[in-house]
Amino acid sequence: VASGDADEFRSRDSLRHVINREQKIDIEETSTVSRGRSFQELRNVLGRDVIFLLMGVVALQIVAYIETHAADADIRGGEADSGGEKNQCGIVDAGFILTAPINSFLSAHRGWNNALALLNSLVLIVPTVYTVYVTLWKGDYTLSFRLIASQLFRSLCGWFTYLPPDPTFIMSYYDFPEVAQCLFRYCPPAEEISKSDVLPFVSFFSGHVATTVTVANHMYISGFYSWSVALHVFNVFQIIRLLATRGHYSIDIIIGWCVAVYVSTPAERLGRHYSRGMKWSDVVPGNHVEAFETFIGVSDMRIGRQSIRTLHYHEEEHHNLSPISNKVRPGVEVVSQRDHDEYYSVQSDTATRIAADMATDFAKRSLNDLREDLTRVGLQMAEIRDLRRNDLIRMAELARLKMAELRSEAKKLDISLAEGMSRPEILARIVAKVKGAMEKGLEETTAKIRNMSTHSSMTDDWKSNHVTSSETSGLRCRSASLDDEVDIPVEETTEGPTEKAKNV
Repeated sequence: VASGDADEFRSRDSLRHVINREQKIDIEETSTVSRGRSFQELRNVLGRDVIFLLMGVVALQIVAYIETHAADADIRGGEADSGGEKNQCGIVDAGFILTAPINSFLSAHRGWNNALALLNSLVLIVPTVYTVYVTLWKGDYTLSFRLIASQLFRSLCGWFTYLPPDPTFIMSYYDFPEVAQCLFRYCPPAEEISKSDVLPFVSFFSGHVATTVTVANHMYISGFYSWSVALHVFNVFQIIRLLATRGHYSIDIIIGWCVAVYVSTPAERLGRHYSRGMKWSDVVPGNHVEAFETFIGVSDMRIGRQSIRTLHYHEEEHHNLSPISNKVRPGVEVVSQRDHDEYYSVQSDTATRIAADMATDFAKRSLNDLREDLTRVGLQMAEIRDLRRNDLIRMAELARLKMAELRSEAKKLDISLAEGMSRPEILARIVAKVKGAMEKGLEETTAKIRNMSTHSSMTDDWKSNHVTSSETSGLRCRSASLDDEVDIPVEETTEGPTEKAKNV
């Protein structure tokens, strides 16, 4: 017995040593993985910061070089700024230098210049017609509000600062806006045009470029891809002509493009609200604080940050690139890079923002129904403000699919549904339809059983042949709507067939 106890003790002791050794190995492996993960995270963060510093150094070098060589025309491929007619204003334009051969050709051939100006004016009819079409026929005011805001902004800039055209500007009465001005004032013949006859116009920024880019982008979003690409290609040739005729400086072209793509975005938002029938209370600031925030341009930033707080992402989803300060002080709340991406997407009027807003609104309206479904299957759902944007979109998609399935089932049952009916109303109609069908089927089955019980042949058979348990084990009936057979045993009793059928 003592020998057996000693063996058992030794076996237990060896098993304990094995378990302890395996636990130590697991701890060491876990710590190794944790150290490797921390090192990987630190390397990612340091690599990101080093790349940013390198890009910042390169950007600063470019800025410093341009600042110190801003007036050097020779480094741009042109002549030095040493006076003369072309450089008497002290303006150095890289676009003018690149298009110098075309400028010489158009100066010597004014007919070609007039032909190109007329062609440019005729092509501008396409954006005009398209704008009228989408505004008055389609009822979409976003494009019109963008164009009006761009032109008002251009006029405001031209009112405060008037930049005279270049001395070598090649004017044509067939160009716009000269062709419009000649309708209301006397214009001398083209052969007699002198420098003093140049009609005044706003140079900064290019209205041709801003209008063309705005309309072309709207065409692309609306599905007119071929027209949009053609208009953008035409805009490239238009830019070359404007620079060659010295009608605009290069900075006018650049700012015109930026205004069309970025600056006029709030005007598009205003046009969208106007298309839906907005009220003045939705546009005019409610108090002096809102008016101040709108004037300095932080109202959109506030909306964006509130959207980030409502639809924030969890920290572990972007943990590899979280700031070092967040690792040192885990209690500090830091906005991740992904949050910043969401912040900029919230401010832009893109399809992503519109879809996210619609999904969020739909999810909030369907929240109660979804919470009931989850509670029914034993799951709990967080509050709407704690959900991430992707979760909201998935939840909205689930609700949309459930509504589509309900409508499909209702259609199979020949149930007419009104537009905008809620989920409980659709379920109530489906349940009422199914209940009515079941009641109708039950009534038909009961009527068939009664007809069978009152059939005269059953009475004759009962009177002529006494059915006993040894002869028949039961009556076999088949339902008209079911394929399964039901055995009905017949007991030895004195009841007639009518009473037996009623009992069945």
